[in-house]
Amino acid sequence: MLSVVMRRRALAVGASSEIGTAVAVDLAERGHDLVVWGLNEKRLHQAADRCRAVGGACSVGLVDVTDRARLRQALDSAAADGPLHVVVWAAGVFDWARADQADPEVWQHVMDVNLTAAAVFTALVLRWRVGPPSSCRSLQRRVAASGQHRSGASSVSPVRLRWDSRR
Repeated sequence: MLSVVMRRRALAVGASSEIGTAVAVDLAERGHDLVVWGLNEKRLHQAADRCRAVGGACSVGLVDVTDRARLRQALDSAAADGPLHVVVWAAGVFDWARADQADPEVWQHVMDVNLTAAAVFTALVLRWRVGPPSSCRSLQRRVAASGQHRSGASSVSPVRLRWDSRR
């Protein structure tokens, strides 16, 4: 009898960032095939190459998380290729300007990416995933342990989700 082993699949949103790349590579090392999303095409392909180098298959998607229609379409497409066992939100932006010099348009973008897009994405993921709400866990401890907790994305993103269907 032939035994078929199905590899687990993971989606890493924001994989063109250092944190997102690190999480994607870690998942590939743990035996996951990856779908990686980001906006910086060069860094996104570098992240995918690193995932492939440790044995994971990897597909790349240029996805602007503030574009709700594109976010929904990209998530539907990723899920249509097979079940996603792990979903990681590592997207985030930050404005290093002093508060008295802050540009309201820049801060609107910060809120759009770090709060609104994260909330929209979470709602979309929770609509089609199966499992108890307790299977959504914060990545805060993992990011802090990685030493990358001082980056803009980690410092400001209020929502960091990892969904793992093993729970």
